[in-house]
Amino acid sequence: ELRKPMAFISPGVFLKNLHIHAAYTANWSKVAIMSYPLLANGAFTQRRMFNQDRALFNQAAWTLNAALLYNASQIGISVFYNQIGPKTYITHTNPNLIEYENSVDELDIGGYIKCRKGRGRITLSALNLLNQWRIYYRNNNAYRQVNGDHWELANGTVAYNPLDGDTITYRIRQGIRGTIELIWKF
Repeated sequence: ELRKPMAFISPGVFLKNLHIHAAYTANWSKVAIMSYPLLANGAFTQRRMFNQDRALFNQAAWTLNAALLYNASQIGISVFYNQIGPKTYITHTNPNLIEYENSVDELDIGGYIKCRKGRGRITLSALNLLNQWRIYYRNNNAYRQVNGDHWELANGTVAYNPLDGDTITYRIRQGIRGTIELIWKF
């Protein structure tokens, strides 16, 4: 994570109120996939499914955040950029039936103006300005079955690639959103 005021460039008032923020997070987890419970000799048993270890459900492998912030006594403006890596959306014991959500870029802008000697504040925000498609997909041919329950990754990646036979199961654009807020101290 990096947080840095820009005053080191020049001691001026503008740069004193300007800050940059950046953060990168790498997530790692390993879930051992178990078989469906099977009834054997009057008891239910499960066994580990080989070569199907994966990240936790809905956990992205990485997250990137960046921001440019200007905060003065009467006015403030912020620009935020976020990117979240692809993640597991629906799990399955057959790795070719796992559904993933692709990574999207998000850009948000906000600002405020103080008015009436600090008694009031108007805040504006515009969210998801890039309005990219969120794609949910399956890697139909990403894994091949070897020796019964053993699976191995056939093409080296689970990233969406229609040339590998991957199919989109669902697409959504969440739209651009905005807010206007008026705060007044009586």
